[in-house]
Amino acid sequence: MGLLALGGGATATLVYGDPLGGWLSPNGVSGGSTASTGTASVGVTGSVSLSLVELQTRVRMLHEQTRADARHIQHLQQLARKEKDVIKLNCVNDKLVQVKPQMNIADTGEAELESARDAERPAIFETISVAAESVRRLREEADQCIGEPTTSGGETSNSFTGPTIPDDPSKGFGGTQIEPPGYASPFN
Repeated sequence: MGLLALGGGATATLVYGDPLGGWLSPNGVSGGSTASTGTASVGVTGSVSLSLVELQTRVRMLHEQTRADARHIQHLQQLARKEKDVIKLNCVNDKLVQVKPQMNIADTGEAELESARDAERPAIFETISVAAESVRRLREEADQCIGEPTTSGGETSNSFTGPTIPDDPSKGFGGTQIEPPGYASPFN
């Protein structure tokens, strides 16, 4: 679960944009590409074994990502306050309340990573990655609260082209009288 690529956000603005190097998934793959950044060996259990320096670099990037996502959600909260839309504000506040524990989990994991043994590091990194994914998902949900479209399904449009109606009943009947229907039974 923690090794899935994070979805890119279409709602990034200049102030709350992508961190330097783009968004990363926990395995170091950019959200928009499938190329690996660095050497990583994947074991039989699916865990990623990286050096301490590589882990710290990825954790720093995930840290930047979670902070940018949290700032974006706070920005959306301010927009909802400015619009005085209570429903949007409650929705964004709910997402912001859910973000704070995830950020605490990531911060705690980041502190534990320094003193952890080599065998414990992948599990701690996985915890940080899951927390970062949760924050990213909450950012997308907060965007939906405000009404910004997501990038998952693409834009859709509904259109209907109907046939032209040759006999418009509102214009009257242009022919002779209509013949009454025949009897249903030949016996009267």
